[in-house]
Amino acid sequence: MPRYFSREEANALLPALRTLLGRIQRLVHDLAKAKEELKALMPPTKGNGHASHSTEIVARHRQIEERRRQINETVEEAQALGCEVKDIERGLIDFLALREGREVYLCWHMGEEQVEWWHALETGYRGRQRL
Repeated sequence: MPRYFSREEANALLPALRTLLGRIQRLVHDLAKAKEELKALMPPTKGNGHASHSTEIVARHRQIEERRRQINETVEEAQALGCEVKDIERGLIDFLALREGREVYLCWHMGEEQVEWWHALETGYRGRQRL
C-alpha cells in the first residue's frame, strides 16, 4: 500500500531533503567538472590509442564513476523518506497524497519555503495548483 503524505508530514521532511538535494547538486556539479577535465585530457584519436590510458585519464574516469555512484545513493536516500525525486537540477520533489479522494502529488522544489502546491499525477509540474 502506498504511503500518502499530509502537507504537514511533507513539510517536516524538508530540512532533510534540503540537505540531501544540496549534496546531490554539489555532486552533479563535481561530475560535470570531472567530465570537462576528462575531455580536456583526451587527445585526438590517433595511433594505437595508448594515450587514453594515462594515469590522469584513468583517475578522472574513476572520479566520474564515483560521483555517479554517490548521486545515485543520495537520490535513493532521499526517496527512502517516501518522496519521489523528480528533477535533480531544480531540486523537485513530489509527495504522494490524497486530495478529495484521489491520488495527487504534493509538489515542492528547492527555494520554496514549504509545500504549497499540488498537481494531478498525470499533469506534472506544469499542472501545479496552490493548496
